Amino acid sequence: EGGNVTVACRPQAAPRADIAWLKNGVQVGRVLPSGALELTSLSQSDSGTYTCVATNDLGEARSSCLLTVQGKTVFADRPTDLEVEQNSTAVLPCKASYDRNKMEVTYSWLLYSHAIDFSLSGFERAHYSMPFAYNLESGMLYIMAAQFRHAGMYTCVVSTVSGSISASAYVTVRGPPGEPMGVHVKQANDLEPQNYKNVALWWQDGEVNGYPVNKYTIEYLSIYEDEWNLLQADVPVQDTIMELYPAWR
Repeated sequence: EGGNVTVACRPQAAPRADIAWLKNGVQVGRVLPSGALELTSLSQSDSGTYTCVATNDLGEARSSCLLTVQGKTVFADRPTDLEVEQNSTAVLPCKASYDRNKMEVTYSWLLYSHAIDFSLSGFERAHYSMPFAYNLESGMLYIMAAQFRHAGMYTCVVSTVSGSISASAYVTVRGPPGEPMGVHVKQANDLEPQNYKNVALWWQDGEVNGYPVNKYTIEYLSIYEDEWNLLQADVPVQDTIMELYPAWR
């Protein structure tokens, strides 16, 4: 539907035959110099029996064909952006509206440009499921026990014999912040003698993962002990110096 089609008609005739086209007995369409029928901007009302009529001084010959115009495949339900907590399940809807008597559809999903493998041997098989696709009911995608690596742009692709349509949505996975990176202690020879009993730390924030960092906890491990000890808890963000790089905390 909405496309164009050219139907050929090449009768063997001498003298040369004049070509006309009939649809259900009524003359229709634009006949090209070759005798082919050209139909543009097709709609389902263009479906029917088309007859090529070749006529010369010696008589006429006819040949018919059946043209079926398939309706456009459109989305009845499409994915939308969503946020999901780590280790919970995200659900992305995807359902096509189409003429089930005339065509079949297949559903597939992409994460960015990479196809998601739903086979039993798929690397992420434990996290991805499309349970309703086998009976063509829908291509709804389940992302189970979602992890941060599952965040990104997902695209549902609906394919038919006449083409495909697609719709995309972004999934954000929220959870605890990532661990601080590059934790360093300022060397003693960098400190004033009167401050040898003090220590200065610097670090860089890890991944935010959807929530702002609101406090830090500092622990230390003595060379004489096997367990970490609490040095300071609930260090507020506002007590850190954010503008230095590396940032002294």
